[in-house]
Amino acid sequence: MRRVSKIALATAALGLAAAAIPAQAATVLYGGNTYNTGGAIAINFVGVNYPNSKGTLTLTFTGTSGNDYNFTYSLLNTSTDPLTNISGFGFDVTGGALDLATTTSTGTYTGISSGSISGGYSVDVCATAGPNCAGGANGGPTPGHTASGTLALEINSLPNSFTLTQPVIRMQNTGPRGDGSDIGLAVPGGVPEPATWAMMLLGFGGIGMALRRSRRRNSGMLAQIA
Repeated sequence: MRRVSKIALATAALGLAAAAIPAQAATVLYGGNTYNTGGAIAINFVGVNYPNSKGTLTLTFTGTSGNDYNFTYSLLNTSTDPLTNISGFGFDVTGGALDLATTTSTGTYTGISSGSISGGYSVDVCATAGPNCAGGANGGPTPGHTASGTLALEINSLPNSFTLTQPVIRMQNTGPRGDGSDIGLAVPGGVPEPATWAMMLLGFGGIGMALRRSRRRNSGMLAQIA
C-alpha cells in the first residue's frame, strides 16, 4: 500500500478548505447603500421643466447569472398632468465594463440604448419604449399606470459589486396640454432606505421616552406643590 505524502495531504486539505469558503455575494450600490439579492431600490423622480410630471421607480436586485446583474423593475407614473407618459429610464454604472450589446430588458421597455436622454443629460444605459434614450415614442405608462419587466445588465470582468448613479426618467406629452417633453431627476432623500427608517424609528422612540419622563417629572412637581 502506497504511503500518501504529507504534501499531497496538505494540498487536498487546502482544496477542501477553499471549497468550504463561500464566494462573496454580489451586491449593488446606490446612494451610499448596499443591496444584496432581494434588495429593492426605490427612487422618486420629478420633472425638471414640468414639476407635475413625476414617477417612482423600484428596482429589485434578483442576483447574478454569469456576467449578468439581474433586476425586476416597476415604474409607476404619478404625474398629475393627464397626458404624460414615461418612455424610459436610465442611469450611469461604475464597476466592470458594461456591454450594451448583450444587456437586455423585457416587459414595457424592450429597447436598450445609451447616450443623450435630453436636457443635457447622458446615461450609460437606458431601457426605453422608443428607439433611443431620448424617447421618440408614446410608449410607457400614463398617469396612474405602471411599467414592469426585467433588466439584465451584462458586465464583463464581473466585479463583486457595481454602483448605480444619476438615475433619470424620460417623459413625453408633458404639461397641461400635453405638448412638451421633460426628464425627471431623482428627488434627494425622496424615499428613505431601510437603515434610514430604522434610525428614524429609534429617534422617534427616544423622543417619546423623553416626553414621558418629562411628564412624570412635571406630575411629581405638581404633586409636591399641592
